[in-house]
Amino acid sequence: DSLDLQFVPIRTTTKKDSIIVQPGTIRVTMSLTAPYESIKTYIESLETNIRIIDMYSIKVSEGGKTDILKYRLVVDTYYQR
Repeated sequence: DSLDLQFVPIRTTTKKDSIIVQPGTIRVTMSLTAPYESIKTYIESLETNIRIIDMYSIKVSEGGKTDILKYRLVVDTYYQR
């Protein structure tokens, strides 16, 4: 199993003239190689994490071995500034 994280840009959503401070967003792209059951467990842990995490996209492709697949997950997480 492997995990490869790419550059993580930070986006802010607050307008300068607003009194309401919107949370900032961090988008994380992960490339994973693992059996289906391992990825299923990993996604379930994201769903139940104390930090709010939104699954933006998921791409699945062949991993070369019979029970191994490659996954590309893009998730958004938020922070209060």
